[in-house]
Amino acid sequence: MRLGVALTLVLAAAIVVGLARGGDGDVVIRPGEVAAPAATARTGAATELVSRLGEALARGDERGAAALAPADDPRAAARLAAVARNVRALRLTDVSLRFVDQSGSLAPDGRWTATVEATWRLAGLDPRAADAEIGVRLLQRGGTLAVTGFGGAGRAPLWTTGPLTVLRGPRTLVLAQRPADARRLDALARTAVRQVAGRLDLPSTRLVVEAPGSGSALDAALAAEPGTYRQIAAVTAPVDGSPPGRAPIHVLVNPDVLNRLDRAGAQVVLTHETVHAATRAPASRAPSWLIEGFADWVALQEVRLPLRTTTARLAARIAREGLPRRLPTSADFAVDRTDLEASYEAAWQLCVTIADAAGPDALRALYDRSADGSAFAADLRRTTGLTEARLLALWRTRLGELPRASTGSGARSVPDRPAA
Repeated sequence: MRLGVALTLVLAAAIVVGLARGGDGDVVIRPGEVAAPAATARTGAATELVSRLGEALARGDERGAAALAPADDPRAAARLAAVARNVRALRLTDVSLRFVDQSGSLAPDGRWTATVEATWRLAGLDPRAADAEIGVRLLQRGGTLAVTGFGGAGRAPLWTTGPLTVLRGPRTLVLAQRPADARRLDALARTAVRQVAGRLDLPSTRLVVEAPGSGSALDAALAAEPGTYRQIAAVTAPVDGSPPGRAPIHVLVNPDVLNRLDRAGAQVVLTHETVHAATRAPASRAPSWLIEGFADWVALQEVRLPLRTTTARLAARIAREGLPRRLPTSADFAVDRTDLEASYEAAWQLCVTIADAAGPDALRALYDRSADGSAFAADLRRTTGLTEARLLALWRTRLGELPRASTGSGARSVPDRPAA
């Protein structure tokens, strides 16, 4: 009995959907039409349109993508053409778009947002295609459905946001919304790859750096709440938000923070993040202090900055609170902490303590071994010969000998990575 009712409703819906299409196959939303069939018809048209957009982008077809914009909206056409141009410039492969659902409601002027599953891959750089839900903005006007741009739901991958400057090095790729950012980051990235490949004996190191135009654009690229990364100079993360096992891992920059740094500070940031990318740190289950401290241990060997500068925030914390009584926890690296820089400096000094006590090779062995999340105390003893209590004591001694905080501003920033 229930099956018969269900079949009747399905047939009725199919008839209404058929009536909702004009003779040329376009969707027609008639006055007085009930909501459910109208939404079904709109969904069908959106599925076809999004598929056509994906096909045009996969070809890098600027004209084909622009033709899907409203006829009277040249800005929308230019935006879509720019996205197709980005596909070519970035040499993206595996590009596809698939309609998933409507996000939010239909606005009175006919505008609405589709949630779309997107895939893309940077040829020669990403181990597999990224796969994320993004937003595609649509406009329903009379019997015509058109694309006005991207955004409004899910993530906002940088290549979908409009015109980009793309610069390539032998082992680097930089994409930025602003040409000046691209030029600066290109030089920093090339140096960072050379430093990390040499220090860590990783000659195959490759690096992708993405630079949105603002901190808010970085939040959008990572599908984060507004303001999440306001303190962060850069973040190394799976570009699609998926588990970081084999996901494409890129460095994403917050220009609102990075551009306030001088060359030395900015280089520390990029080298730090390159360590994360080269060792796939987002997938590591090691303690946060070891992940962040090791990256700074590598990066700060490459610059000559006085200890008074590189530990200024930590020295100020110690002056306020005294020497730490425990090793850092993941809570010390939360992105909303007001003293986040002090936590990074503390982690760096912990790694310096290990390297001095047991040697650089032992520190590297501890970093690699603890990535699988095994018992840290056992890994520490096995690789360095230290107990946690002994490490804490040595670290406290080192911190007690730090120079007092300088009144000047530090030259380095505080990069971060999202929790795995």
